[in-house]
Amino acid sequence: MTGQISVIDTAARRVIANLTTDPETNHPNFAVINGTTHVFVTVASMNHTKVYSQASPGEIPVYLTSIPASGVEPHGIWPSPDNSRVYVLNEHSDSVDVVCANSLSVIDTVRVVQEGQALVYVAGAVDDEEVGMRNLGGQGLGLSVVNRLVPVLSSDSSGQSNGTGPPQALITVRRTSGLDMFQIIGRKLRLNGSYTASAVPVCEGCGGGNVRIPLVTFTASTMMKDGCGAAPQVLAFFKWFGVYEVGNLEVVED
Repeated sequence: MTGQISVIDTAARRVIANLTTDPETNHPNFAVINGTTHVFVTVASMNHTKVYSQASPGEIPVYLTSIPASGVEPHGIWPSPDNSRVYVLNEHSDSVDVVCANSLSVIDTVRVVQEGQALVYVAGAVDDEEVGMRNLGGQGLGLSVVNRLVPVLSSDSSGQSNGTGPPQALITVRRTSGLDMFQIIGRKLRLNGSYTASAVPVCEGCGGGNVRIPLVTFTASTMMKDGCGAAPQVLAFFKWFGVYEVGNLEVVED
């Protein structure tokens, strides 16, 4: 959550650097490109993967570029065995980006099941596709998922995010079996502040267009490096699709 990664020289058994990467840094992984080790680090809050080169294990990695994700919240990452591709899992979009290791760009995107996080590439794991995939599931494959970055409103504009940036909430809604999943990641909020997400129903017979319904209340109880509060994962389950739309979502400080 702090937006930093430590670089450890395992031969010398010491930390040689702490790199600032941005909040919600997730997984690192490595690929050897043209004889040089490259470090790939997924950064969920920025929706990109940062790339560093490292000439030798004892040297500090040098930042090269950031690869924009095709989806939201990149998380798991793994290279192909020949280091020609790097696969990045977009947790909140239910997809995997295929990155060309030479051009450092996304060349394809594949839909996967819901809420993927860790990603592992095992070469040659399936000899017979019919037998090898017999027990694999497809939870939520192809079901709707929507994301919305919502500004957080407050009657007191001073001090809410310590002047470090606008307070925001990333809202993700997934269609699941029965009830839908409603998730919030609150960023740059007032530490220990209380917030409520609400929406106006659009369905017939449920007060559509007239009444704003409170959906979930949460507290920004996680302290970030800059002193702001965060809510890393707020979850609620209720019927969303066919009842509400993301266009009229609001998050307000109580």
